[in-house]
Amino acid sequence: MSNSPFEPVTDPEAFRRAVQMLAIGNVAAHRAQVLNQSLGIPNHYSIGGRMVSDRGRDDERSADESNGGRNA
Repeated sequence: MSNSPFEPVTDPEAFRRAVQMLAIGNVAAHRAQVLNQSLGIPNHYSIGGRMVSDRGRDDERSADESNGGRNA
């Protein structure tokens, strides 16, 4: 017996609400990323199972040096 992990959405109203919620979440995530950048906080992402940052290693070192080597 092969059950799919989910059933496709066939109700147009449910699909519309799901797309609307996804759009709200995307806007919120983008705002948080912009705020982090303005505060000097790096954003981290999982891409292909690897954690990556939107800052290079040089940026992280210079941030550490500017606060006396203390981790905030």
